[in-house]
Amino acid sequence: MGLTGDLLARWASRRPHLLLAAAPGATAARLAVEAHADRAGWPLAASPADADLLVVAGQPGSELAAAIERVWDQFPGPRARVRIINPSGVASGLHAAVARLAGTERKLPDPGPDGGGSWRHGHGGHDGMSMPGGLMMAERAEDRDGLKLDVLHLALGPVLTDWPAGLVVELSVQGDVVQSASARVLPPADPTAVRPYPDVDHPRLRRRRQAVAHLDSLSRLWAVVGWPAGAATARRLRDALVDDVP
Repeated sequence: MGLTGDLLARWASRRPHLLLAAAPGATAARLAVEAHADRAGWPLAASPADADLLVVAGQPGSELAAAIERVWDQFPGPRARVRIINPSGVASGLHAAVARLAGTERKLPDPGPDGGGSWRHGHGGHDGMSMPGGLMMAERAEDRDGLKLDVLHLALGPVLTDWPAGLVVELSVQGDVVQSASARVLPPADPTAVRPYPDVDHPRLRRRRQAVAHLDSLSRLWAVVGWPAGAATARRLRDALVDDVP
């Protein structure tokens, strides 16, 4: 098989863990990556600390690209990254990235300031002092009972597993109560890439794409609320529809 083939086979047996960062409008590329990973038995990582392959789907805009770079900096070694624009290039792109991983030497991961590499980033526009990993130190404010409690500012996203592409949700949390929340979407490099879904005229294809969209949303919802078996079933049905299975 040769040295390169031996390394690739050894790495493939260890199942690379993928962290997927999708730009808005890159639904087709994201679905193709998830389907290929499922067929290959490659797990989707929950955080950078658990990942060794970063897959960027689509063309992120400048703000989203900067957030993806911060996530990439939290990857332990060895690591590799690949960008998927066209669904037809998923297999070749992913296997080339795995081949690059196979040629690297395993290093001990840096636990990072929070013991595992933060995947939730603080927002610099809030008051308070910045903590390692991007989280903000708590500040004091009155709660609904008139007591002085710590207020923690958190930003969820934009690179989280089963998270809508580019979504950032900013929260102010006091104890177990969310005092305020706002949401925004970091756009892709080309805003015209985000089009209504489905975008076909044929009734059968439209119904099929609508079913794909609903199953995709359902799988992500069930994954987020903690039902992995239901999420996996919805993904399999989604991918079968994409492959035009009756």
